[in-house]
Amino acid sequence: MLARKLRRLDCDIVHAHATKAAFMTGLIKPLLHCPTLATVHNIKRNVSPYLRHDRIIAVSRTLSQAFPSDKVEVVYHGIRPPMSQTAELRATFNLPQKYPVLLAVGRLVNAKGFDILLQAVSGMSVSLLIAGEGPERGVLERLATECQAPTVVRLLGHRTDVASLIANADAVIIPSRREGFSYVFGEALLLRKPVLSSDVPIPNEVLPEKLIIPVGSIPELRNRLSALLEDMDNWQQDMITAFEYAERQLTLQAMTEHTLAVYKQLMNT
Repeated sequence: MLARKLRRLDCDIVHAHATKAAFMTGLIKPLLHCPTLATVHNIKRNVSPYLRHDRIIAVSRTLSQAFPSDKVEVVYHGIRPPMSQTAELRATFNLPQKYPVLLAVGRLVNAKGFDILLQAVSGMSVSLLIAGEGPERGVLERLATECQAPTVVRLLGHRTDVASLIANADAVIIPSRREGFSYVFGEALLLRKPVLSSDVPIPNEVLPEKLIIPVGSIPELRNRLSALLEDMDNWQQDMITAFEYAERQLTLQAMTEHTLAVYKQLMNT
């Protein structure tokens, strides 16, 4: 039925996103009369559904390494220019005036590594905001209450003003255990906020080494963060190249242009 519908549409290209769509369109590819490609968004144990297609788009260089180099193209997700408003986070969330405000954003799941972050900042003179909701909330609430003074932690739950939170925080921390593509990272760069990240895509493809820490390392995260907070101006300066890269490569326009280039390659083969 799917093959019949696609043939009726008389498509020039069929573009599948994620594993289920890649699997289904890959199965019916011999019945189609046009080239196909599939986009992989996260690390996969089984990449065979994607290999059935003429081309593959990976949303990071890390993901692209699972495929033959002559079959895959890297196209980063494009992000709309984040719309933010000025906000006084210390007053809004009853935070100490003298501590830097750190922000982490994402679903409250093990993959995001917020438990690592909470243990790393315990006892530091910082305020930590975690925006997001998910099944790990109970665990993170317990870890938050166990943080030693003077650390202040607020679990904000689901938020619709993430861009404003990023724009008004002092820095964004990405402690993830794994990522396919971090939208939070892209938003932070476009809002010109300093970032410290674990060794996951795409921060590890854009940031200087000093702003990347080993996945899961509480001591490394704590030590690196402590050093960066001692000189926020230098941290901001270290981000300049990444800010400029985001303005060129992480926009909707850039994603559209790169995707159309892949389409043209397919049409010309």
